[in-house]
Amino acid sequence: MLDYRMDLLPGSYHYTPTPDVSAQSFPFYCTESGRLINGDAYYTKRDKFSHYLLIATDGGAGKMSWNGQNCLLQKGSAVLIDCNTYQEYAALPGDPWSFFYLHFNALSMEGYRNMLLSRLVSVKLRSPEYVWQLIQQIYQMSHRSDMLSYASQSHIISGLLTELLCSLASDHTASSKLCRQDVNALAEYIRSNYTAPLCLEDFSEFLHLSRHHLIRIFERQTGMSPYKYLHMCRVNRAQQLLTSSDMPVSQIAYAVGYNDPIVLTRHFKSFHKISPAQYRKEFIMLPSADSRTDPEP
Repeated sequence: MLDYRMDLLPGSYHYTPTPDVSAQSFPFYCTESGRLINGDAYYTKRDKFSHYLLIATDGGAGKMSWNGQNCLLQKGSAVLIDCNTYQEYAALPGDPWSFFYLHFNALSMEGYRNMLLSRLVSVKLRSPEYVWQLIQQIYQMSHRSDMLSYASQSHIISGLLTELLCSLASDHTASSKLCRQDVNALAEYIRSNYTAPLCLEDFSEFLHLSRHHLIRIFERQTGMSPYKYLHMCRVNRAQQLLTSSDMPVSQIAYAVGYNDPIVLTRHFKSFHKISPAQYRKEFIMLPSADSRTDPEP
């Protein structure tokens, strides 16, 4: 399928060559390239397109969905996708979204697949200007049909992919630090709002990350999912109320964010192996009259 809306602004350019057999004999060959400056209405939706796409943003911002994942495309970043898998990308409102892009095909992408195509990742480029320049060179060469041009384009595309890998590696340490900061910020958000009806979509919106990526980095830093962390905060608060008040379990459940005392009991047992009423009876020893207000669910 292909669905799109062009909202191109002055300064945009692109070219679609027709690679011949000679071009296709090289490891990489260009099928389209250029630079687009897009207004707010621009979008593309597509799948089953047997090319790869590299987008390097040089102004404004866009958003992309691919293979069930999402990412922001901001200035100085680049993203690589296999267009055979469904994708959507669109401009974000505000400043015009401008990007250099390259559609290409390859005899093999196995050496790059695990690092660059196993998930959707917006790579923070070490030298964005260098990448933009390389795509411009390919654009200029793609107007010619000779073996030297084909060889040069293949060499440059290989260099672009290598630059993406190097940028990804150099950003690993910074990314790890950012992941810790993101996890700490989300953990604080959950601790401050645990009584609200939070869900994974709320956490994803808070960090502007896909659910898959959010769960992965949170579990890597804390050993549990953000959803389990939410229940831990609620159970910890319930534990405090059980030991410091005579509130019935049913009221405590509502006070910590549950709409049903049975749900509190289920999660309390998952952390403490006993029910809230048993916990109160064994560890606080409130008068029996009070314990009768906390029936065992």
